[in-house]
Amino acid sequence: MSSQKSALCVGKVKKVDAILTSDWHLTTRTPVCRTDNYLNTQLDKLDEIADLASEHNCYVIVAGDIFDRWNCDWRIIRYWYEFCQNNKTIWCAGQHDLQDNNADNLDTSPIMAGKVTAWDCVDICHWGRVPSEEKNILAWHVPVYHKENPYHAEVSTAKALLKKYPQYRLILTGDNHQTFVVEHNGALLVNTGSLLRSSAAQINHKPCVFLYDFDNNAVEPYFLDIDEDAVTDNHLVTKKFKEDVSSKVSKFCDKMSSADYKIDFHANLKKYMETNDIDDAVVCEINKTMEKAK
Repeated sequence: MSSQKSALCVGKVKKVDAILTSDWHLTTRTPVCRTDNYLNTQLDKLDEIADLASEHNCYVIVAGDIFDRWNCDWRIIRYWYEFCQNNKTIWCAGQHDLQDNNADNLDTSPIMAGKVTAWDCVDICHWGRVPSEEKNILAWHVPVYHKENPYHAEVSTAKALLKKYPQYRLILTGDNHQTFVVEHNGALLVNTGSLLRSSAAQINHKPCVFLYDFDNNAVEPYFLDIDEDAVTDNHLVTKKFKEDVSSKVSKFCDKMSSADYKIDFHANLKKYMETNDIDDAVVCEINKTMEKAK
């Protein structure tokens, strides 16, 4: 197991008022890239966050996609319920938490099992909704990016979102599984990234939460414990090998078909000798051997 501390610090955190996180994607299904007990790993992450919240006696703000699917296993719902019972949790819903990806179906979402702790300075905005409150902090599940757009659509940049909603000192976003912090005119946008590594593409991802100091409007990443070897890309290597073999076999069959070959050793050998310059003595010996083999 490894735990990392980063030198990155946007502002200076003197007192931790909240832990910022998003995109937990809790599930009982184990991603093909994982080599560990994935359910236990998820619970370990929740315990680590809970311990951190208890240490600082602070809020936990979760910007959506707590669940990987809205109709999830009851065990996952229970873990979420217990987490919210034992921690001062503030959350908004992401599309994965909602039936048909629609916030109008919030009442049917398992996210409702978790109670919301009130903090007057926080505005929550579910997936597909637009914020309108005049508060200090916004927790919003919305696609946004910093340097490279990972979406197959036009979405807002982090800086553009800060400019559009200048009433907020801090915007916590979820949906993009990458980690970044952007500052504009003293306001911050924090995208914590996914809590777990659920695909081989995330093999180098460092899951973290952010510690937030309200008075100084400062954040600092807290990197969570991970097992570096728990994610593998072996399945991709195996898949590529099978695809390569399949492609080569297909090409070979196409070539045999176009060259008027048959899957008959004797016939193909005879055809080869007829179409190539083979020494007569060699041809004679081959014919003798073939006759004996009949």
